Amino acid sequence: MKNEQNNFIEKQLNRRSERNLNKEKIISKEDVQLFKDVVSSAPTSKNGQGATAIFIQDKDMIAKIAKWNWNQVHITQAQLVVLFVGDMNRVKYIFEKNGNPEWELNEGNFHELLLIGAVDATIKGQALTDAALSKGMGSCYIGGVRTFPEKLIEELELPPFVIPIVGLTVGYPDTQEEIKPKLNTVYDEKYNNEQMKEEVDAYDEVMSKYFTNRGRNRKDITWSADIAYAYQTFFDKDLYGEQYKLMKRKYKGNK
Repeated sequence: MKNEQNNFIEKQLNRRSERNLNKEKIISKEDVQLFKDVVSSAPTSKNGQGATAIFIQDKDMIAKIAKWNWNQVHITQAQLVVLFVGDMNRVKYIFEKNGNPEWELNEGNFHELLLIGAVDATIKGQALTDAALSKGMGSCYIGGVRTFPEKLIEELELPPFVIPIVGLTVGYPDTQEEIKPKLNTVYDEKYNNEQMKEEVDAYDEVMSKYFTNRGRNRKDITWSADIAYAYQTFFDKDLYGEQYKLMKRKYKGNK
């Protein structure tokens, strides 16, 4: 048992986002069911079940997600794509069931409910990531699902009060990706701002060399510049307002 535990910890320490999956190696029905059970068993805030996972194995649907996500080929290689959604539709039904059918999302409660859904969804995603790792499989998060929510809402018949948070590809690695150098993100007892700045500066140097010398997708840029560009390009807009409107949209699917 101890060797198995040590082996799993080693896998976690060496975990990388796998973007080169074996398209032919099938995930067994037993493992898919195991993954579903793991996701349903993940921790949740106040046992409120603020997130839901949609398991997608239909190749046409997976191809659409890849196309919408900047034509990322590695998504099409996945045997399984899982969409994790913040699910306040369940909460709304709970209110209806308990005598408060008039309950609604509003600008006062939306922020906290969105956080609950996002945190619950992320915990489910990480539970699946670890389960896949234990079975010799790899995974890669798809944060881009938040940039095309309307398409996912229509295709997957997501009701009001449900919005995409993050996706995850799962499959058997064909050839493994390189392991990126890691940045320390842990402090003892108190936050250390000076240490943070020193570590970011040092990490810029390490990652610049990594970006220049890695096997594919080489680029001449520092890590901090890369992240600043990504955050400004993709997140510098009113996503909060857009998500609020999506949550409050009218029902179009099956009741």
